[in-house]
Amino acid sequence: MRIYPGECCTSHAWTECRYRIEFETAGLAPEDLSFSVPDAYAGWISDRMEAPVMAALFLAMALGESVTVDAPLSPAFHYGARQIQKYFHLWFPDKLSMVALHAAGYEEAVTPAEAVAACFTGGVDSFHTLWHHRPETEPVANHRIGYGLFVHGFDIPLEDPRFYEEAAAGNEAALATQSVKLLRCRTNVRALVEPHVSWITFHGAAIQAVGLFLQHGLRRLIIPSTNRYSLLNPPIGSNPYTDALASTENLTFLHHGCEASRIEKILAVADWPVVQQHLRVCFQQPGAYLNCGVCRKCQKVMAPLWLTGKLDAFATFPPGFDLAAMPPSCFGGLNLKRYAPERSYTEELCDLARKVNPEALARIPVPPPSTPVPRRLRDRLFSRFR
Repeated sequence: MRIYPGECCTSHAWTECRYRIEFETAGLAPEDLSFSVPDAYAGWISDRMEAPVMAALFLAMALGESVTVDAPLSPAFHYGARQIQKYFHLWFPDKLSMVALHAAGYEEAVTPAEAVAACFTGGVDSFHTLWHHRPETEPVANHRIGYGLFVHGFDIPLEDPRFYEEAAAGNEAALATQSVKLLRCRTNVRALVEPHVSWITFHGAAIQAVGLFLQHGLRRLIIPSTNRYSLLNPPIGSNPYTDALASTENLTFLHHGCEASRIEKILAVADWPVVQQHLRVCFQQPGAYLNCGVCRKCQKVMAPLWLTGKLDAFATFPPGFDLAAMPPSCFGGLNLKRYAPERSYTEELCDLARKVNPEALARIPVPPPSTPVPRRLRDRLFSRFR
């Protein structure tokens, strides 16, 4: 795989950079990888090659192709990218191979960047991270969030600009209450890579690629966690093990929030008015409310809010939540006892009900216990993580 330097152009108040990628695999035509930001942030665009290399790394691993760029790479990034490969090859040996990274030497990435941003979609993870990085909660100024990064092409397809702009407008309004600016971005990295690697596996690399694209203005990018530490076996694409490894001498990636469960995050921000007005946890097409209220993601957020008497304060969920009607998918059968001292969502929701609303406990539709994974199979599945 060879990646060529980006060619940038400006159109309709956005600046776009395209990187040509040529493949060694027979039958694969060249592709263009693109990143775009509003012209106001064009000065943040880096002319270095770490961004396209990070964006294409998992694609190269899936295809078994080495990566070649005719430009220098950050030595910190080059080292970190090789470590990232080792982790993901260990976790997914049949899908992701170790590949060589060829560059025209090494050159430290040193820029005057000062901005601190966090990924922000308007969901529980986003608000939890924002809450902990405000002037009221974070004493160190250069760790306070100044920008919320919302990428078109990640959760919302590039083919649906109207939906993205509606979501972006809501996020912008929410961030403005905290004097934080919304940083819009567009990229086709998901559309380019996902035919070969699942999004849940490489979305961390996609986030890092966007940060690296903007490293001329971005000093630190905080990535809200999805899972807490006790559920990282094996981890998903964005995780505390590998996110920081994509850093350069100038840009640092921080993974935040692994100490908190989903319910703990929800309750931590449940009384925050901006969350009550702007929380979006699903990306179904919006109707009268930001959230559909019926999908698994919505139901798992609404349940602890209802138990604690806070759901009615949320303007983004439709009325009529029924605890007893929660779908079985909310109470998955994964045997989480393997992850001691982790508690499942079911156990934690029931414990919350016992504390704040005991009468509701009987209404939680707890499924029958799942069949434990046979010891021999369990040992075979997890032996490589020991």
